[in-house]
Amino acid sequence: MFWKKFVITLFIFILILLYRAYVVFTPDKTIFEPCSSTNDNHSLEFHEQRLRTFQTLLQFQTISYEENNQNFTELKRCRNFIKQHYDDLITKYSKFVQLHDIAEYSLLYEIRGKNSNLKPFLLSAHFDVVPTGNLSPQKPGTNALQRTTSAVTLISGGEKENILPTSASATINHRIHTADSCQKILENNRRIINDDRIVPRVKNCVEPSPSSPYGKDVYSYRIIEQTIRQTFDKDRQPIIVVPGLMLGATDSRSYTNLSKNLYRFSPFIYHHDDLDRLHGDNERMTHLDVQRGLNFYFHLIVNNQLGHIPESKLNTEL
Repeated sequence: MFWKKFVITLFIFILILLYRAYVVFTPDKTIFEPCSSTNDNHSLEFHEQRLRTFQTLLQFQTISYEENNQNFTELKRCRNFIKQHYDDLITKYSKFVQLHDIAEYSLLYEIRGKNSNLKPFLLSAHFDVVPTGNLSPQKPGTNALQRTTSAVTLISGGEKENILPTSASATINHRIHTADSCQKILENNRRIINDDRIVPRVKNCVEPSPSSPYGKDVYSYRIIEQTIRQTFDKDRQPIIVVPGLMLGATDSRSYTNLSKNLYRFSPFIYHHDDLDRLHGDNERMTHLDVQRGLNFYFHLIVNNQLGHIPESKLNTEL
């Protein structure tokens, strides 16, 4: 009797998943035409000059080991290269494009559209990279999507092999799930350690960013959704777009007081064997992926000129 109920429940659960995948998230292919590397729809080709520019940028060793421990010389060199390389853009389109120097290391390109009534949007990226190293995840890649993850990253103790250390310390790095908080993680650490001689101390903690709004009535999400389909549809096969968690920390956490519409998205395709190379040796990207990324941002900017939410065939709220 138990197994019969279990099978029926599992069958109903699978039906619900199929309904959400193929009905709730049914793509609307009538809004935008998929982009291609032709001039018919003003898409951009990843030609040799753009490739060389991208390769040059990758050679700057803008390494950040931790806060206030960065290669500031390389950061300035990278910034100056970008500024000089796109100087013609400012000269040619000075009526629409303005460059703002932010502190010593950042650049802000302000592009003014024709309709000042539309809300502005911001695309941001960082110059710095983390030190390379061999990463070997011991847990499934979906682990951090379900719970807070923890990793012991630094351990220190004695200084000589024949002398017992008077103290020892360990640094634990947590990727905090949106359902948790800094205080909950600290209390959980104390419970697990269960030793009054060990004193947990918070070195630095940033609360998880709030979830960004999504759904058929959210303009910003709908524009991103349609741009993804426009860029990645293959042979008119529909792309199913669903919201998810961004596992890495991004600079967008600094903008939560400006807008709730913050979306962390990387317009590149990663295969399973690419995951071990992220922030590690032989990290790479194909020319096709770079071209897709280039066109994604190009069309995202163009699509944001729409003054209304595109009509959708989504049947219900997400």
